[in-house]
Amino acid sequence: MVLTGSSQNYELVGKLDNHLVSIDSTTGAITIYQDLINYSGEDIRDLTFHKANGVYYSILRTTNSPALVSISQNAQYQIVGPLTLGGNQLLLVESLAYNEVNDKLYAGVSLNGGVATNDFHSETIVEVDPATGNCTFVTELITNRPNPDADVIVFDGNTLYIADGAPPNQNFQSIYQMDITSVG
Repeated sequence: MVLTGSSQNYELVGKLDNHLVSIDSTTGAITIYQDLINYSGEDIRDLTFHKANGVYYSILRTTNSPALVSISQNAQYQIVGPLTLGGNQLLLVESLAYNEVNDKLYAGVSLNGGVATNDFHSETIVEVDPATGNCTFVTELITNRPNPDADVIVFDGNTLYIADGAPPNQNFQSIYQMDITSVG
């Protein structure tokens, strides 16, 4: 059972098995919103809602030929396309978020390896074209810690918050923030 969610329009929505679900934020009760149509059953991650076009987006296969998927409000599931940068397939895509101020979709990705090369760090923020999955470089994460990692990203206005969980054998959790209008 996988549950990913995004709080949008004062409603908490997630994906559970082959359903879009509504989650009561006070009780945690889950109600099936709709069954997904054309869903392959593959695991997706980081469901986010693109307010401008009324579509949910998520990441398919975060570590093995990652792709962008869309889910319409009537639950039509569709693979948009591979997540690429400069025509090259991205090897690791860990996080996805929508900025409703500028109506853009962003992802945390690795540009210097991937799990096949023992690189589990998404050190780069890219802008994602929701129509194609093609990405544009925005910025690299530079911090005082080795191997900064955008495990989870979320926007509040133009401020991008980045959660970096502890890698194996290390004991820390970091939260970074940046004004998306000041980079890229």
